[in-house]
Amino acid sequence: MLDPFDYQYMVWQEWKEGFALYIENKIRKHMGVDKNMVGRTTPYGRTAFYAGGAGYISYLTEDKPELLIDIEELFYIMRGSKY
Repeated sequence: MLDPFDYQYMVWQEWKEGFALYIENKIRKHMGVDKNMVGRTTPYGRTAFYAGGAGYISYLTEDKPELLIDIEELFYIMRGSKY
């Protein structure tokens, strides 16, 4: 439903902000602090992309933990193609 430019921008937001939220919540877990649940409550706003991206990254890295150090490849996988 989105044109290619808008779709890539959406994935970029999920990747960029989702990765930041994913890392933040890993640190919070290590420090014994509650998760940052941004974007998971109504009304949904732009931060819902952060939560969606963090969840997707968590899912993808369960089977491929090496993606956590190859974030460019992670982006391409999230986008659905390398080009």
